[in-house]
Amino acid sequence: MGLFDVNNTLIADESMLVEEYVPSEMMHRDGQTQEVANALKPATVGRSISNVFLYGDTGVGKTSLTRWMFRELEKHASTRVKTVYINCWKRPTSHSILTEILLKLGVFTNLKQPKNELVDNLEKHCQKNSVSLIVALDEVDQLNDEEILYTFSRGNIGLVLISNDAYAFMDTDARIKSSLNLRSVEFPKYSADELSSILKRRAEHALVPGAVNDELLSVISHKAKGDARVALDMLKRAALLAEEKGLAKMGIDEVMKSVGEEQFLRRDRVLPKLNNDQRILFDIVENSEGISTSSLYEKYSSVASEPIKERTYRKYMESLVKQKILSAEGEGRWRKYGVGG
Repeated sequence: MGLFDVNNTLIADESMLVEEYVPSEMMHRDGQTQEVANALKPATVGRSISNVFLYGDTGVGKTSLTRWMFRELEKHASTRVKTVYINCWKRPTSHSILTEILLKLGVFTNLKQPKNELVDNLEKHCQKNSVSLIVALDEVDQLNDEEILYTFSRGNIGLVLISNDAYAFMDTDARIKSSLNLRSVEFPKYSADELSSILKRRAEHALVPGAVNDELLSVISHKAKGDARVALDMLKRAALLAEEKGLAKMGIDEVMKSVGEEQFLRRDRVLPKLNNDQRILFDIVENSEGISTSSLYEKYSSVASEPIKERTYRKYMESLVKQKILSAEGEGRWRKYGVGG
């Protein structure tokens, strides 16, 4: 067999095992689906929606449900409703968010235009086309400027705000919180049985028949601890390991090896999303295990071209810990950071 010949393939459709995949139905999220639908459906008849705040740990379906809901909403009312999804890890500033929205709506945009002109262009586009616009801001706690939330709510732009942190808006200005009038929807962790059924449904289409059995799916589901992203990463990795060995199906050895590599899988998933400042902070911690928060900020400030303020620094560090690529112990000025959650 040639060096690059593939003797056997366990993965039939890899797209169904990646984070960006939008399922055809949302399993084990009936209550959340109904709550979000109730909040958004007024847009289909030209009325204002109830802004929604979705919160819960990583891998519990917040982003998948939002993308799925947006797809279904535009199917139902494509001429009256437009939806845009933005991840604030990648677009943390008001200007970058507005630019991305306009580009996704097909509106020509000069990247050097000031923020107020971008807002005017967005409002004129919606009025001219008689559409209700709903924007999802994922990882909303990564926003550098929460004033954009006030701008959107006052401009009658609907919002779906997503965070791992139930208290993401605890320190938000009262004027902004009042304008948002959020309807909160909690996403609990999946049970092992729920995860197992989700994996089984994905495996039926993503893998070739007989590639994995129910017992192995159960092992993965228990090891993933309620996180569907982790479970899917483990399943994909186990399938790839079996392929590398030339096996017709995966076994317990491949599954357990993928479980052991889970921390690195999580890291590989998160690191590409970090902005420049977050990556600098991560790199410093990685090379200075057990570094104190004051020393970390001091080192970061000496390296960054335009250092962020301490409030943003604390927000970034909390998020990196929640993403489980960094660990933390201690409180206040005695807090120390290390690699891994």
